[in-house]
Amino acid sequence: MVDDVGALQAFHGAWDELAVAASRPFCAPGWLMPWWRYAAPAGAGLRAVLVLDGDELIGVGPFYEERRGGLRWWRPLGAGACERVEPLAGTAREQEVARAIARTIAEAKPDVVTFEGVPAPCPWPSMLATGWPGRRRPWLARRAGSTAPTVDLEGRDFDDWFKTRTGHFRQRARKIRKDFAAKGGTERLATEDTLERDLDSFARLHRARWEERGGSHALTPGVERMLRESGRELGLDRLRVLSLDVGDATIASGVAVAAGAELAYWLNGFDIAYAAVSPSRLGILSVIEDGVTLGARRVDLGEGDFEYKQRFADGEDALEWLWLAPPGPRQPLVRSLLAAARLRRAASERLPANARARLLGLVRKSQ
Repeated sequence: MVDDVGALQAFHGAWDELAVAASRPFCAPGWLMPWWRYAAPAGAGLRAVLVLDGDELIGVGPFYEERRGGLRWWRPLGAGACERVEPLAGTAREQEVARAIARTIAEAKPDVVTFEGVPAPCPWPSMLATGWPGRRRPWLARRAGSTAPTVDLEGRDFDDWFKTRTGHFRQRARKIRKDFAAKGGTERLATEDTLERDLDSFARLHRARWEERGGSHALTPGVERMLRESGRELGLDRLRVLSLDVGDATIASGVAVAAGAELAYWLNGFDIAYAAVSPSRLGILSVIEDGVTLGARRVDLGEGDFEYKQRFADGEDALEWLWLAPPGPRQPLVRSLLAAARLRRAASERLPANARARLLGLVRKSQ
């Protein structure tokens, strides 16, 4: 277990190779370590588990620890900013990596280990529970969450994919692109020279779209600083910042992250004054084209079963949240607290969407 950022530096290359081999963009150190430096909760402690075979890194458990409600929580790095963060392992070595991570976690004695927004069924919580040392096993709870629409690009170029859409979809897509061009609109990807300015535009546009819904929980000031660092660490072949411009003004922007065969669309934003040209749809079309250019086999459109995403999707991942409570005297307390949290969530889900958004905004302002 490594709790010092400096000690991890020597493993970044091998860690990134595991993320690329697994096609897990948000598990790459060039994404997670800038998050740790700039956006981690105050008072949190790094708890990265490295699994070595001799000098070879064969697995990573990317966690951090924070104390809440008198309990020690181990959460995935990046929690709150992104989903799909889970342990990594070399090919065909998942079971032995899980056993090694389980032993290390058991020795550290956290009260809860969480997996947040991982594709179902995620094997890691069960493998950790099975590989737990001793005769007693951790208690495992899970909650189904939302879905993440996906686009399959396996063996396809953009035209091949476009032909799979309905006639109405193709007609509409051509129209919004024609209307955008008629306004002088252009598309571009950030370069080293434009990255800072493009990320400023992205943050401004994203926040404006979420302000009436209580604000963005993902894009904090720390995450803004993280993105600049990720651009340098991942490189702009992996951190993709797409801008839609009309004249000198950026009217829409989106950020995607690539690793291996996956391009993951993270967040976007647009100027409502240009809603008539459907900037969100234009952005997704451009991201899919970019995925083809990168040789991605799949584009993850991100959490949220929104109608505009579904128009592009030909698949989806179910995302789930899981809690693993190690055996010991505090496990009953953990189970009761999680049961109470489930009841509160069930009650909040009965509220209208606008009421939930206002309540969430009030909670954030009070923190």
